[in-house]
Amino acid sequence: MKNSIFLLMILLSLGISAQETKKISSINATINNQHPDKFVLEDDFVIIKLNKASSMTVELEIQNKTDESIDFIWNETYFVLNGETVAAHNGGMSSVRMHAFHTEHVDVNKPHKIAPKAKYIASVKSSEKYVFNLFDAEKLYKKSGETLVNRVVPTLQISGENKEYPVTIELYTKKNLKGREGANK
Repeated sequence: MKNSIFLLMILLSLGISAQETKKISSINATINNQHPDKFVLEDDFVIIKLNKASSMTVELEIQNKTDESIDFIWNETYFVLNGETVAAHNGGMSSVRMHAFHTEHVDVNKPHKIAPKAKYIASVKSSEKYVFNLFDAEKLYKKSGETLVNRVVPTLQISGENKEYPVTIELYTKKNLKGREGANK
C-alpha cells in the first residue's frame, strides 16, 4: 500500500511538471516561464502568442489591438541564442489570415503592415543556430547548473516608434527538470 501511494505521488509530480513545459524539437521548453501553449505577451498595443515552433523557427501570432496600423520590422527582429545575437530571417513565409488562409512571401527589407484589429503570423527563423538545442542546454547545465535561456525579439513600429518585444525561451534538460521538480516540492 505504501509503495502504491509513493508511486502515485511520483506520477502526480511528473504530471505537474509536464504541464509546465512542452517538448519542442528535442528539448522541454517554457516561454516567458509559461507553458508554450498558454504563452501570452500583452500590452496596450498588441497580444503576442506562440503559434508553433521547431528547432530553428518560432512562429508568432501578433494581434494589433489598436485602431492604427502597426509595422513588423523584419530587419530589426533578432534572436539571442547562447548569449550571441543572431539575425532573424523570414522563415520563408508569413501569413495573413482573413476569411480563407492566405500565405505570401515577405520582403524582409521592408516593414510589413499589421492592420488595425487584425492578426499577423510571423515565421521567424534563425539560419545560423538552433533555437531549441538540447546539446547547448546540456553543456551549460553541466558547466554551471544553469538553464539555457534564448530569446526571440520581434520589433514592431507603433505610432512611429520602434518597440522590441523580447520573448524568453527557457530550455530544460532532463536533469534541469528533476532539479526543478525538487525545488517545487
